[in-house]
Amino acid sequence: MGLAMIAAQRGYRTKVVVSYKSSAEKIATLRAYGAEVIVTVGGVTRDDPRHVSQIAARVAAQTPGGVSLWVLSSGQGKLFCWFVLVGGLGAEHGV
Repeated sequence: MGLAMIAAQRGYRTKVVVSYKSSAEKIATLRAYGAEVIVTVGGVTRDDPRHVSQIAARVAAQTPGGVSLWVLSSGQGKLFCWFVLVGGLGAEHGV
């Protein structure tokens, strides 16, 4: 969520790809910060084109200036979400 807040403050377009397990509150908060939220299906393997990482990579590749960044949840080391920043933090830091 912090990345969405910073992107909103700086005026960057942000797309966030999240698991279907993400709470409605989390999704609503991301949208409140102006992020486009893409919710993925569950129960698919990492190499499945419907997996959160595959969708994020595809969205980044299809978005001019898009950079894909992944974020881990705290504590359990499970994937939380993927951010696709457009012409923003990634570009500033050479990502």
